[in-house]
Amino acid sequence: MKKIPNETILWAGASFFFTLSAIFGLMLENLDIVRIGDIARPLAILPALAVFATLLLMAIDPPLARVLPVAIFGYFSFHALNEFFSKFGHEEIISYAILAGVYLAFYWLLRSIHSLRAPGYTFVAAAAMASAQIVLIAPSMFYEPPPPIDRYFETESGAAILARRAEGPDLPDIIYVIPDRYASQSTLLREFDFDNGLFYAELRKRGFFVSENSWSNYP
Repeated sequence: MKKIPNETILWAGASFFFTLSAIFGLMLENLDIVRIGDIARPLAILPALAVFATLLLMAIDPPLARVLPVAIFGYFSFHALNEFFSKFGHEEIISYAILAGVYLAFYWLLRSIHSLRAPGYTFVAAAAMASAQIVLIAPSMFYEPPPPIDRYFETESGAAILARRAEGPDLPDIIYVIPDRYASQSTLLREFDFDNGLFYAELRKRGFFVSENSWSNYP
């Protein structure tokens, strides 16, 4: 059996750890709602797919395979990178162009690499990132996850209603409805030729006050 070159192993390992770091990084940003079980499928599929893609590219075009770990990192970090570029007044298309230029530069640079220094450094950096993410996530495995948000609000709302009823039987039932991203009647009519008057009429029939001229505090 032909031995896999050390360079190939290191680049494949870098792809593996960058993908692992991305998955755990997304979990770390959402620890209040995402648990280990929720990322079981990505953990089972994506790192193995990244390794397979690296090995395949190594057999087809080694320089392209060397760029793949960096491309994986850039793909999963694009939101943060785009936020960084936007501080300088660049639109999203500029971010794509800059990243594409970086990948092409890496491709041109890595075409002439034959030593293990570059893949070794990349492998260590990727492994360190993944290890740091795992260390930060580990404590969350030892406490109970919060209840689903709908159940939480249902429980809290029910408790608030019972507490208010205990204060007296004559308090009114108040339902405050704020539809998210719901256009006004005039906007729906002007932009989409849709008359939403029936909805407003049904609300008023049920005793609701409709604030037709309200505005959100954000565009």
